[in-house]
Formats: sequence, structure tokens, C-alpha cells
Amino acid sequence: MINLIKYEFLLDEKIKVVCTDGQVIVGEWIDWTSALDNEPDPEAIIIKKRDGGLVMIYVPEIKDIKKA
Repeated sequence: MINLIKYEFLLDEKIKVVCTDGQVIVGEWIDWTSALDNEPDPEAIIIKKRDGGLVMIYVPEIKDIKKA
């Protein structure tokens, strides 16, 4: 599982997230929710896509994060 602490410098940046199922999501990383604040779900990030839509991605679903 990915450790988001290593990527926290990318918060508020445009990023590319590669998910474990192969899906790729590009957008601005606008929020980070801890597992404690997201119970019963795991830790997650929220991406704002170019069309304005928001996507929540749970940490176990993330394979890689890069600056876009």
C-alpha cells in the first residue's frame, strides 16, 4: 500500500494517479482524509478533475502518484 506522507508535497498540485486496476486519473489534489476521519473507509485523497468533478480515491486503490 502506498504511503501518502511521501507525496504530501504534491497536495494542491496537478497530479496523475495510477490505480491498481489500471485506471489513470489526472487532476488537482485538493484534499487528504485520514482513515480516522473517514471511518469505516480507509485513508483517501480527493482529486478535482478538469471538468470540475471530484473523485475520491482510497489509498489501497493507488498504485502510483506523480506530478502531472
